[in-house]
Amino acid sequence: MDEDLDFELNFSGLFPHPMWLAAATGISNQVFLWLFFTYKKKQNKLINLLLILGFLSSLYLTFIAASRTAVIASIISSIVMIFLYAEKTKTFFKYVSFATIILILTSPIYYKASTRILLKFEYSEGQYGSRTSLFEEGFEHFNDSPIFGVGFATKYINNEKVVGRIESGSGWLSILFQMGLLGAISILYIILGTIKTFKISRKSKDKKLILYESVFVFLCAHSCFEGYILTPGYYPCILFWTILGYLTAYPKFIEGGYETKHKVLERFEFEQRLLEIRKAKKSNSQL
Repeated sequence: MDEDLDFELNFSGLFPHPMWLAAATGISNQVFLWLFFTYKKKQNKLINLLLILGFLSSLYLTFIAASRTAVIASIISSIVMIFLYAEKTKTFFKYVSFATIILILTSPIYYKASTRILLKFEYSEGQYGSRTSLFEEGFEHFNDSPIFGVGFATKYINNEKVVGRIESGSGWLSILFQMGLLGAISILYIILGTIKTFKISRKSKDKKLILYESVFVFLCAHSCFEGYILTPGYYPCILFWTILGYLTAYPKFIEGGYETKHKVLERFEFEQRLLEIRKAKKSNSQL
């Protein structure tokens, strides 16, 4: 095995495992893309170029981390962010076309970085690949208690009950296996409550909301094959529930008068700027 391939197969950056790196770079992808849209209005070409390079570098690390789920989740969440920022359908396709051209031009670099991802596809066995045994055992014991599940932080290994930190292979399936249909329906109800916030974000002046939403979409998609939603202490778990709480509460926050206060603050800042301009003109006229 050559040195480049060995480096790629074992690279995890500052994290103890490549999968931890994949989650971090997936979030980083959204941050860079959001910063690009934020500074784009200021028309600073140098900053925009640096942010595009930052996004491409972050995406490169996602490939190096060899997480197929992180790559796909990054693409989905990026499309969501572009959609939320684009005010018109024409603008949306314009941004998507621009992104597609850049990715095509840089594709040889990403293909070289995808060695481990390709190996995963080549040596994948079973219906669900490396997670086949995890899912099969989970579904087997889920049938024993479909309403309430097998219990929090609980799984069965060789038909023996094990309680503690576990690897479920999927955040959403871990909810179903551990909390049963009752818990899964409850979580689904909470998540559906964020739909109203997504509708608000396209018209809201609070563009940070779009960043939170795209990161949340990434975590939701990434959790399809990464089981950290019910793993307290793991940073994506903390981030997932924090953002979920924020997005759920945001519409009530708006209805509670935040929007009115925000407009008052904007008006105050505008008057302050206007006053500074008048003072500057007055001083210039005296000179």
